[in-house]
Amino acid sequence: MYPDLFSIGPITIHTYGIFVAAGIFCGVFLAMKLAEKEGISPVLISNMCFWMVISGIFGARLVYVLMNLNYYIKFPLDIIQIWKGGL
Repeated sequence: MYPDLFSIGPITIHTYGIFVAAGIFCGVFLAMKLAEKEGISPVLISNMCFWMVISGIFGARLVYVLMNLNYYIKFPLDIIQIWKGGL
C-alpha cells in the first residue's frame, strides 16, 4: 500500500488518514442506525460522536506532547502545530 495516495499542491492525502476517516464515518453511521432502532435520537448520537472525535484528537496530541516533553519544553509553540505529526 502506498503511504501517500495523492497530492494537490502542498496538500498530501495519506492512506492512513483516509482509513481513519472511513472508520470514523462507518462508526458514526452504525451508531446512528443502532440508536434509531433503539429509539434514541440520532441527533444526540451525532453530537456525542462529534465531541468524542474532537476529544480523541486533543487527547492524542496531549499524549504525544507528554511523551516528547523535553522537546516541547524547548519549543512550546510547536505544541499547536499538529500538521507536523503527532496525532
